[in-house]
Amino acid sequence: MAKQVEALKDGAEFKLTTVNKDGKIGDSVTVKADKAFDLSQLGRKLAGEFSDGAVTTRRVMLLTMLAQVFQSPRLDGFRGKGDKTTGKTAPEMKTAVRDAESSFIAEMVQAGKMKLPAHNLGQEAALQDFLKKLRDDPHYSRLKVTVGKYYAFVGQVNVTPSGFLVPVAVMDEQIRACLDIKPVDTSPAGVLNGLLPRLTAEAMNSEQVKDAIGAAKAIVSTLEKLDTYFRELANHAAGTAGEKGETSDDVIRKAAEKIKAAQEKAKAVA
Repeated sequence: MAKQVEALKDGAEFKLTTVNKDGKIGDSVTVKADKAFDLSQLGRKLAGEFSDGAVTTRRVMLLTMLAQVFQSPRLDGFRGKGDKTTGKTAPEMKTAVRDAESSFIAEMVQAGKMKLPAHNLGQEAALQDFLKKLRDDPHYSRLKVTVGKYYAFVGQVNVTPSGFLVPVAVMDEQIRACLDIKPVDTSPAGVLNGLLPRLTAEAMNSEQVKDAIGAAKAIVSTLEKLDTYFRELANHAAGTAGEKGETSDDVIRKAAEKIKAAQEKAKAVA
């Protein structure tokens, strides 16, 4: 079931309404949004090593930072450009986000809105230590994944024009609504076709190509034998009268069973 998302009270609340497959409107829930910190507040909270304050304060702090990071011009090329049929984002986006994180914290420190702990190797070492601790934080990592998908697929930053942070539950619903992920084709043909994009000079070396050719020839040989087998079954079925109500598949199946029984009998005699 899908959910409609509606912003209320200038973004201070969001209404999630369930919509059934037949289009009928179901239950609704209202999710309150938190006001983003201003940069001075954010700097003080980040300098507190993320651990001070209640859980809500910590979440607001991290979401506020992510809202600032994803407004970086260096991420503009990834906005709304995620592959909605696979749910994947460009590999380069991860590096670009890390660069935006580094730049934002460095700018906060330079502007005097945030103070990093002293480090015996200098300010740059202090910056890298802070960024490592931030990125290693599991709560931050989970939020960054959600905000990144929201940016790449929905095409929006996780803060409203009025300064309210889009709740995680709302982002999840909007992300889900815009994705159109196709089921993976697990048939033999689907699996083989899935390999084709990987067969490039950039992805393989000469030894891998030789090994792949050997494997491909073995696959082709096996498939040709199977093709011959099923052709023989079809020819046998064509000359066998089916009972009333039987489909061609039923006739082929029975023929296959007879052939298999005859083969097993021959093995037993041998």
